[in-house]
Amino acid sequence: MTEMQAESPKVNIPFLNGSGALSVTAWTLASPGIVLAYFALALELPMFLAGALVSIRVGASMVTDIFLSNIAARVSKKKNVIVYASMANGLAFLLVVVAAAYGSTLVVSIVLVLAIFVIGVVGELVSLVLTDFMSRNVYSSVRMPMYYTQNALGGIAAIVLALTAHTLLKDNNAFDRHLAILAIAVACFVISGMSMYAVRDPGTTPAADDKNVLHTANPIRAFITSARQLMKQRWFRKFLVVRFLIAGTSLSVPFLALLAAETHHGSEHGLTWLIISSAAGLVVAAPLWRILNRRSDRMVLVTGSLLAAAACISLVLVHLLHLDNRIHVHSAALFVATIAIIGLHGARSLYFMNVAPPDQRVTGNAISRSLSVLLFVALSVSLAGVAHSKEVVWGVLFIATVSVVTAVASFLLIKPQTKPTPEEAQE
Repeated sequence: MTEMQAESPKVNIPFLNGSGALSVTAWTLASPGIVLAYFALALELPMFLAGALVSIRVGASMVTDIFLSNIAARVSKKKNVIVYASMANGLAFLLVVVAAAYGSTLVVSIVLVLAIFVIGVVGELVSLVLTDFMSRNVYSSVRMPMYYTQNALGGIAAIVLALTAHTLLKDNNAFDRHLAILAIAVACFVISGMSMYAVRDPGTTPAADDKNVLHTANPIRAFITSARQLMKQRWFRKFLVVRFLIAGTSLSVPFLALLAAETHHGSEHGLTWLIISSAAGLVVAAPLWRILNRRSDRMVLVTGSLLAAAACISLVLVHLLHLDNRIHVHSAALFVATIAIIGLHGARSLYFMNVAPPDQRVTGNAISRSLSVLLFVALSVSLAGVAHSKEVVWGVLFIATVSVVTAVASFLLIKPQTKPTPEEAQE
């Protein structure tokens, strides 16, 4: 089967957009790096735990990359995996809601860590399967508009739902409003997964090269073998460098949110403003990056990295001058950083789909992610330690430096034009 022989019918597009938009809404309302970190500090959990939530989630994704990527590559009906994984995400967040409502501080801490671990495992599984499904069944020219449409719709829905919950529960305390937002996210995860049942999945068979690598009895040995094979290829080495740097830049959003939570976690409106600013960033990012992505992936990666650096440096200066006593200042920085990271992640994914050979997409995506995760976890845990022992602001300043390096590396390593020609897009 060639890459596009199993092209999804056009009727799939609205269902994929709907499911993707609901998923974006759910992740915005229950973001581990923003909402759960804020939630943890509001419950007076340790700063190190709040800062390490993203590390736990990303670290857990390596379980999928090493032990489950072979399953992801061999499953014929990819949509079924997405359905069940979305349900598991919803259940994990539901356990957090129940524990926070009825459990002690110790119980909440344990459940939060376990839930984040599960979310990391199943979230990465969805990412691997969806990347392969979209690569095989949706033309390259359609992927970009679909990605940004989902982000825009999901961002708008998150704003509406967050404001509605805040208005309806304005007489309740801040803790009740936090729980309500997480409960809404659970519903969005479930509906997003269920809507995938409406997608027509023609099914796929793993490529011969993937069969030889992934059917090894020892998954760790298979992982190492695949990594060695990929590292011999120039396209993968270049992509890996870019992905490493983007992993560091991506810490801008959770650490800006952590700085805001440290300053305003007692505010009745703090979490709502952070959700709205990150969701608004999704909405603005959609048309902005959609236009720039038509030019080249390199332009988006350079621009996004510089935006992330600007957001971090600006907030550091405001913080050191003691001018950040209002949540709106932090919300503005998070808004800009969210726009930047959406562009970086989108361009990275689209760049990967364009340069990776079809028979190496699942293993290439899994291995590049797992290697970048090692760096990400080490870096984020170290910065969480700095935040716990000293100040979050120094971690933010380090991330700003990494963001500048990301911009320079993207400019030097990626060709000016990475998009396929119209003729190539139709192949």
